[in-house]
Amino acid sequence: MVVTFSNAALNCKDVKYGNDNYHENMEALAIEARLRDGYFSRYHEGVVSELCGYGDDDIEGLIDRGYIRRSEVEGIKEALGLDSRSRAGRNYEYAWNKFNFETELSSAQSGNLASFYADEPNSECGKMAKRALAGDRIAIRKLEKEDSICTSGYED
Repeated sequence: MVVTFSNAALNCKDVKYGNDNYHENMEALAIEARLRDGYFSRYHEGVVSELCGYGDDDIEGLIDRGYIRRSEVEGIKEALGLDSRSRAGRNYEYAWNKFNFETELSSAQSGNLASFYADEPNSECGKMAKRALAGDRIAIRKLEKEDSICTSGYED
C-alpha cells in the first residue's frame, strides 16, 4: 500500500474573485472540499474570501444561521491547504502511516518511531526513522528487528 499525501491543487489566488478561471476553480474547489452536491453558493464564496483574507464575512455566523456547515468550512480549508496542523503533526501522521502500513512494525512501534521522527528528529532514533522513510532498507530492517534505540520511555 502506498500512502500519498496530496498538496492542495488550488490555492487562494486561484479562487480570488476576478481570476480568469474563477468559476472553474470554484467548481473544482466544491468537489475537492466535498460541498453539498458538489456545488458552491455565494456563502461558500464568502467563506473562501474570508479564509484567504480578501473578505469580511462572519464564518461563525454563516454556520450558526445554517447557510453552511462547519464540515464544509473544514473541507475548504483542507482543499486550499489552509489547515492549521503543525509541521510536527503532519510529520507524525506521514511517518506513522508509512511505518504502520509499509513495514512489519506494530502500531505501537510505528507510533514510537513517528514520535521520534516528528518531535525529536535529531535523536538517534529520529535520524534512523528519517533514513527508513527515505527508503534505506538497512534502516528499515534494523528497526523491524530491534527497537532498543526507539523506545518511548513508557515500558514497564
